Amino acid sequence: MTKTLEGDNREDTLEGYIGIQAEASLYYTLTDAHELIQAIGLKDFLEALYNEKQGRLLTVEEQEAMQVLHDRWEL
Repeated sequence: MTKTLEGDNREDTLEGYIGIQAEASLYYTLTDAHELIQAIGLKDFLEALYNEKQGRLLTVEEQEAMQVLHDRWEL
């Protein structure tokens, strides 16, 4: 990697910027998810996420598994 006297070259700065943006995006996404889970509960969050991604309702066994996760999960 080539450094100039003024500091990092444009490529280093762009890579650093992208890395910072990705980290910030991940932080805010996780923070938003945490707040949503606190508001509606883990079970409802997981059911909504599953329904959105899979396009179907949970089976009885899947609902029971979600309930176990909900009952044992703490933030």
